[in-house]
Amino acid sequence: MPNIPTHGPAPVQPALELVRSYHRAWTTDKNLDTATECLSETLQTELPLGTYETKAEYVEAIGQFGELVSSVRMIAELATEDAAFLLYDVEMSPIGTLRMAEYFEIADGKITSIRLVNDTAGLRAAGFAPPLAVRT
Repeated sequence: MPNIPTHGPAPVQPALELVRSYHRAWTTDKNLDTATECLSETLQTELPLGTYETKAEYVEAIGQFGELVSSVRMIAELATEDAAFLLYDVEMSPIGTLRMAEYFEIADGKITSIRLVNDTAGLRAAGFAPPLAVRT
């Protein structure tokens, strides 16, 4: 039998630790103070249902959205020194399961940019946004 060296788990990147803390704070712990501490004052967002002009506007939105989250199932996490990616399912009332992918950029220990992608059909059906216009 070959002698294969064993290694412990890879160390967690600081970017991934920051993103995990932020994500857990607003989805599971419902702790907006912790979530806010993770975000840069110059936060930029790109989301399917809108972009927020200020950090405060964004924090208010995730607070409201987070209240509807009953559970999170993490599917994948990836990180580099200055970026991280999460792919996860959230269980939400009244929507059900919603798959989300988020890409984060990090500088000076803070999240500076969040790009989120998800299927908006369930959100629109639940009244979070107007239905898409049908082209004729």
